[in-house]
Amino acid sequence: MSGPKIVYTSETGKPSTGKKPAKTTSPSRSTHDTGASHLPAAQTQLIVRKEKTGRKGKTVSIVEGFNADKTSLTPLAKRLKAICGTGGTAKDSLIELQGDHRAKLASALEKMGYTVRRGN
Repeated sequence: MSGPKIVYTSETGKPSTGKKPAKTTSPSRSTHDTGASHLPAAQTQLIVRKEKTGRKGKTVSIVEGFNADKTSLTPLAKRLKAICGTGGTAKDSLIELQGDHRAKLASALEKMGYTVRRGN
Protein backbone atom coordinates (compact mmCIF):
# COMPACT_ATOMS: atom_id res chain seq x y z
CA MET A 1 0.00 0.00 0.00
CA SER A 2 1.12 3.50 -0.65
CA GLY A 3 -0.40 5.17 2.43
CA PRO A 4 -3.08 5.02 5.10
CA LYS A 5 -6.51 3.87 4.03
CA ILE A 6 -8.96 6.75 3.73
CA VAL A 7 -12.23 6.26 5.61
CA TYR A 8 -15.04 8.52 4.51
CA THR A 9 -17.70 9.88 6.80
CA SER A 10 -21.06 11.53 6.31
CA GLU A 11 -20.15 14.18 8.84
CA THR A 12 -18.64 17.46 7.74
CA GLY A 13 -14.91 17.92 7.80
CA LYS A 14 -11.88 16.14 6.44
CA PRO A 15 -11.92 12.42 5.74
CA SER A 16 -10.48 10.34 8.54
CA THR A 17 -7.31 8.31 8.09
CA GLY A 18 -8.71 5.55 10.28
CA LYS A 19 -6.52 6.44 13.25
CA LYS A 20 -8.21 7.28 16.53
CA PRO A 21 -7.19 10.53 18.22
CA ALA A 22 -5.02 10.18 21.31
CA LYS A 23 -7.09 9.83 24.48
CA THR A 24 -6.50 12.60 26.98
CA THR A 25 -7.36 12.45 30.64
CA SER A 26 -8.37 15.33 32.76
CA PRO A 27 -5.97 15.96 35.64
CA SER A 28 -8.88 16.82 37.95
CA ARG A 29 -10.43 13.32 37.76
CA SER A 30 -8.82 10.35 39.39
CA THR A 31 -9.70 6.73 38.64
CA HIS A 32 -9.45 5.93 42.35
CA ASP A 33 -12.06 8.46 43.50
CA THR A 34 -14.74 6.67 45.53
CA GLY A 35 -16.94 9.71 46.02
CA ALA A 36 -16.40 9.53 49.77
CA SER A 37 -14.78 12.96 49.81
CA HIS A 38 -18.06 14.47 48.57
CA LEU A 39 -20.20 12.61 51.10
CA PRO A 40 -19.71 13.06 54.85
CA ALA A 41 -19.96 9.37 55.75
CA ALA A 42 -20.03 9.76 59.52
CA GLN A 43 -22.97 12.18 59.34
CA THR A 44 -25.02 10.26 56.78
CA GLN A 45 -27.61 7.64 57.75
CA LEU A 46 -28.45 5.46 54.78
CA ILE A 47 -31.41 3.18 54.26
CA VAL A 48 -30.86 -0.04 52.28
CA ARG A 49 -34.12 -1.54 51.03
CA LYS A 50 -35.53 -3.86 48.38
CA GLU A 51 -38.08 -2.72 45.82
CA LYS A 52 -40.06 -4.73 43.29
CA THR A 53 -43.01 -2.47 42.49
CA GLY A 54 -43.22 -1.09 38.95
CA ARG A 55 -40.23 -3.08 37.68
CA LYS A 56 -42.00 -5.99 35.94
CA GLY A 57 -41.28 -8.32 38.85
CA LYS A 58 -37.55 -7.59 38.96
CA THR A 59 -35.96 -7.00 42.36
CA VAL A 60 -33.84 -3.89 42.89
CA SER A 61 -31.76 -2.95 45.94
CA ILE A 62 -31.97 0.74 46.76
CA VAL A 63 -29.58 2.77 48.91
CA GLU A 64 -31.10 6.12 49.84
CA GLY A 65 -30.42 8.96 52.24
CA PHE A 66 -27.51 10.67 50.49
CA ASN A 67 -27.21 14.44 50.57
CA ALA A 68 -25.53 14.59 47.19
CA ASP A 69 -26.29 14.81 43.50
CA LYS A 70 -25.82 12.16 40.81
CA THR A 71 -22.32 13.37 39.93
CA SER A 72 -21.08 12.77 43.47
CA LEU A 73 -22.82 9.40 43.75
CA THR A 74 -21.55 7.90 40.49
CA PRO A 75 -18.09 6.81 41.80
CA LEU A 76 -19.65 5.27 44.92
CA ALA A 77 -22.27 3.49 42.79
CA LYS A 78 -19.51 2.10 40.59
CA ARG A 79 -17.68 0.76 43.63
CA LEU A 80 -20.85 -0.83 45.06
CA LYS A 81 -21.67 -2.42 41.70
CA ALA A 82 -18.22 -3.99 41.63
CA ILE A 83 -18.62 -5.31 45.18
CA CYS A 84 -22.01 -6.87 44.38
CA GLY A 85 -21.07 -7.97 40.87
CA THR A 86 -24.18 -6.49 39.33
CA GLY A 87 -25.44 -3.57 37.28
CA GLY A 88 -27.08 -0.45 38.59
CA THR A 89 -27.31 3.30 38.45
CA ALA A 90 -27.02 6.46 40.50
CA LYS A 91 -30.12 8.63 40.42
CA ASP A 92 -30.97 11.92 42.17
CA SER A 93 -30.07 11.07 45.78
CA LEU A 94 -30.12 7.26 45.66
CA ILE A 95 -28.30 4.30 44.18
CA GLU A 96 -30.16 1.41 42.52
CA LEU A 97 -28.56 -2.03 42.08
CA GLN A 98 -30.12 -4.94 40.21
CA GLY A 99 -31.03 -7.86 42.47
CA ASP A 100 -31.37 -8.34 46.23
CA HIS A 101 -27.97 -7.34 47.66
CA ARG A 102 -29.09 -5.73 50.93
CA ALA A 103 -26.70 -7.70 53.15
CA LYS A 104 -23.65 -7.06 50.94
CA LEU A 105 -24.51 -3.39 50.59
CA ALA A 106 -25.05 -2.88 54.32
CA SER A 107 -21.74 -4.48 55.27
CA ALA A 108 -19.80 -2.65 52.52
CA LEU A 109 -21.26 0.74 53.44
CA GLU A 110 -20.59 0.18 57.15
CA LYS A 111 -16.95 -0.59 56.31
CA MET A 112 -16.84 2.73 54.44
CA GLY A 113 -18.01 4.54 57.59
CA TYR A 114 -21.70 5.08 56.84
CA THR A 115 -24.48 4.44 59.33
CA VAL A 116 -26.80 1.93 57.68
CA ARG A 117 -30.39 1.02 58.52
CA ARG A 118 -32.13 -1.81 56.74
CA GLY A 119 -35.54 -1.08 55.28
CA ASN A 120 -38.22 -3.59 54.25
